[in-house]
Amino acid sequence: MAATPAAPVAPAIQDADMQADIAEVRERVARIEGQLPHLATKADLRQQIAEVKEQIAQIKSQFPHLATKADLQEQIAEVKEQVVEVKEQIAEVKEQVARIEGQLPHLATKADLADATTRLERAVRRQTYWLVGTLIAVGGLIFAGLKLL
Repeated sequence: MAATPAAPVAPAIQDADMQADIAEVRERVARIEGQLPHLATKADLRQQIAEVKEQIAQIKSQFPHLATKADLQEQIAEVKEQVVEVKEQIAEVKEQVARIEGQLPHLATKADLADATTRLERAVRRQTYWLVGTLIAVGGLIFAGLKLL
């Protein structure tokens, strides 16, 4: 019994797998080719690099005008001194306000002034009546004395 060679089954399977792999590769290549127009060229990249370098140069040109750490620390020290001065002034103002508040109970209110004005007007009116009455009485005495003479 001689063995007859079996029909090559594996090459057919390999052909189908290979065809699927080739189709997949073609699909991937098509997607890559679809993206190529959207990718930057060397010229595009060189232009972008030149623009970035120009922007960096502009930023670097601003550095001399910016405050340094030492400058900021100096300004912070000045602000702290000013804060201390302001706190001292606030303390002085508080003392002055306390003194003024201490005097407030002794000051007259609007009602007190209105009452004092009313009493003063009454006193002046009474005094005026008394003065007019006295002048009339003295005038009458003088007139009567002159008649008697």
